[in-house]
Amino acid sequence: MAKFVGKQFASIRLDRASEKEFTKWVSETKVRGFDAMERFLGDGYKVSATYVFDKSSFCVSVIGTEVTKPNQDKIMTSWSDELEEAFQIAGYKHYVICDGGDWPTQDNDAPWG
Repeated sequence: MAKFVGKQFASIRLDRASEKEFTKWVSETKVRGFDAMERFLGDGYKVSATYVFDKSSFCVSVIGTEVTKPNQDKIMTSWSDELEEAFQIAGYKHYVICDGGDWPTQDNDAPWG
């Protein structure tokens, strides 16, 4: 079982309005899933893909490393029923929404009071 001690999950959500912008971006740039994966790897990120049977979807995880500061020890996930699209979504989240920079993370602090 994977251990996520010291890791934070990125909080980058796409809504239905974002889907149109994503589709337009893919159409205009002609980016393929392999292109996004190759760019992540070239930038020093760890990348993995898993098929999750109970969700009938692929999950692409991009993990920040020491050389990818400020995203060191952060995990960004992207989901789709198509593997290529899951990689494209990951690329869109990082290179377009976050402009290749810092990923916002989930607030893991429990509320008080």
